[in-house]
Amino acid sequence: MSQHEKKLLLKQSLNFDESELVLDLIKAFQNGDDPILKYSGFFLNSDQHKAVFLPFHLSLEDSLTEKDFDALYNQFSKFINSTESSFVKPINGIKMGFYKSAVFPDLSFFIAAPAELNRYTVVKIVFGIILVVSLIAISIFVIYAIIIKKMTTSIDILRSVSKKVAKGDFNQHIFISSKDEIGELSTAFNSMVSQLKESTATIIEQKEQSDAIISCIPDGIIVTTFKNELILANPKAEFIFEFKTDDHRGESIESFIKYKLFEEHAKQLKKKSMFTSEFVYRKPNNEQVFLMSSTIVKNEHKKPIGIVYVFRDVTREKQIEELREGFLRTVSHELRTPLTSVIGFIELVTHDTRNPLDEHQVTYLNTALKEASSLKTLIDDLLDFSHIQAGKTKLNVQHVNIHELVSSVALSLSPLVKAKSLQFKNLIEDKAIAIRADETKLRRILVNLITNAIKFTEEGEISIECNAHESYVEFKVRDTGIGLKKQEQEIIFEKFLQIDHSSTREYEGIGLGLSIVKELVELHNGRIYVESEFGFGSTFVFTLEKKESKKRRLTAA
Repeated sequence: MSQHEKKLLLKQSLNFDESELVLDLIKAFQNGDDPILKYSGFFLNSDQHKAVFLPFHLSLEDSLTEKDFDALYNQFSKFINSTESSFVKPINGIKMGFYKSAVFPDLSFFIAAPAELNRYTVVKIVFGIILVVSLIAISIFVIYAIIIKKMTTSIDILRSVSKKVAKGDFNQHIFISSKDEIGELSTAFNSMVSQLKESTATIIEQKEQSDAIISCIPDGIIVTTFKNELILANPKAEFIFEFKTDDHRGESIESFIKYKLFEEHAKQLKKKSMFTSEFVYRKPNNEQVFLMSSTIVKNEHKKPIGIVYVFRDVTREKQIEELREGFLRTVSHELRTPLTSVIGFIELVTHDTRNPLDEHQVTYLNTALKEASSLKTLIDDLLDFSHIQAGKTKLNVQHVNIHELVSSVALSLSPLVKAKSLQFKNLIEDKAIAIRADETKLRRILVNLITNAIKFTEEGEISIECNAHESYVEFKVRDTGIGLKKQEQEIIFEKFLQIDHSSTREYEGIGLGLSIVKELVELHNGRIYVESEFGFGSTFVFTLEKKESKKRRLTAA
C-alpha cells in the first residue's frame, strides 16, 4: 500500500484534524534514529477498514513475510477481541506489543523488538553495569587513598609506640591532632601511658622499699609459690643455705636446698595455714639451730598463692638455755642432799622428848622446817622439769581408777583446803572410769592443778570432775579464785612465769607448776587449756587417751 493510499484511509476513518495528527506522528517517527521505531507503527481498525497495517517505516512492511503478516494479524485480532488495554506476544522470534490508543479509539499502537535489538539492549545493560562497577571501584580506591590510608598510618604509629611502651619506655607519646576517633584514641592512649608510668614508678618504689626492708631483717626469709618454686630470698637466707636467688629463681627449692624439712612443712601446710619447727643445720665446721616458721600467703579471695619461710637462728638461745638448765640441775642436785639433811635434823630436834624445847624454840624450828620444805619443793620442781626437758622422763603405764586417785589426792591436800576455809568437791559420779596412764605423773598433774587453785582462791570452792568420752577422758579443775585476763591465758603455761596482780609478791613459787603439768599431759599424748574470766575464777581442762597409743608405748619404753 502506497503512502498516498494510507493517507486516504486515515482521512476516511478519522476526521481531518485527527488524520493530520497521526500522519505528522508517522512522519516524525520515520525521521527518528531509535531502532525500535523502525519496528513500530499503527493498526487502523475502523468500521470501513478492518486491521489496516500502518508501519512507521516502510522497510518493516517490506521485510515482513506473508507468514509474519499472518502471525501479526492473528495476534492483533486476538488483542482487538480482548478486553485488555495492552498485549505482548512473541512473533517468530520478535516480541510484539499492542497498546490501544486512549485518544483515537480506532487506532492501536504496536512496538516490535527483534532478537538483534534484544541482544543490543542486553549489551548496553551489561556495559552499563560494568561502567557502574568500575565507578564504584574507582570510588573505593579514592576513599582508601584518602581515608583508609590515613587510618592505617595512624594505626601503624599506634602499633610502633605500643611496642616501645611494652618494652618499658613510658616516655613515648602519640602526636595526632585530628578530632576524629583516631584522635580520641591517641589522646586516651597518651593518658594511659602517663598513668602507667606513674603506677610503675610507685610499684618500683614500693618494691625497692620492700627489698630494703627484707634485706635488713636479721632472720632468713624465703618466698615461694604454692608449688615451692623460688620467688625471692633475702641475703640472710642466701648466706644460710649458700645459694643465689638470681641463679635459682623459678626453680623448686628442694632442687638446690638439700634439706627434707621443706617437704615436711609443705605437707603440714596442706592441713594448716602455719607450721613451726626447729632443726639443726650442719655445715663442715659449724652447727646451727634454727626455728623455721612457714606461713601460707592468700589473696583477697582467700586462695593460696604462695608460702613464706622464716628462719630464725636460735643457736645462741639454745646454748644459753642449755647452760641455764645445766646450772639449775647442778645447783638443785647439790642443794637437794644437804637440804634433805637439814629437814631431817629439824624434825629430829622438834620431836626430841629427852630435851624439850620451849615455845619460842618450837616456833622457830617449825618456821625453818616450813621454809626448808618449800625450798625442797622448788628444787624438786626444777629437777623434774629439767628431766622432762632433757627427755629423760619415762612413763610407767598401768591401769588407773580415776575416782580412787582423785579421792586420794583430795585427802592429801585437805589440810591446805581447810587452812583457807575453802570447800573441795569431788564431782566424779562414775566410780568405774579408768585409763591407762602413769599413776605417779597423773597424781602430780592433779596435785599441781589443785594446789594452784588453792593458792589463787581466797574464798569459795574448788571442784574436780571427770567425763569419759569414746576415745579419751576429760578432766576439769575449777576454782572461784582471781581468774585470768585474756592475754594471760595464752602464756600461763610458760615456764618461770607466775601471774601476780598484787603490788607486792603475794604468791610463792617460781612459775614451774603449770609448765610441768603441760609437759606431763603432752607426755601422755594429751592436751591442756584454760577457760577463765578475770575476777570469776578459772577452769583448767586436760584430756588423756583412754587406751595407750603407739606414741605413748614408745615413750614408756
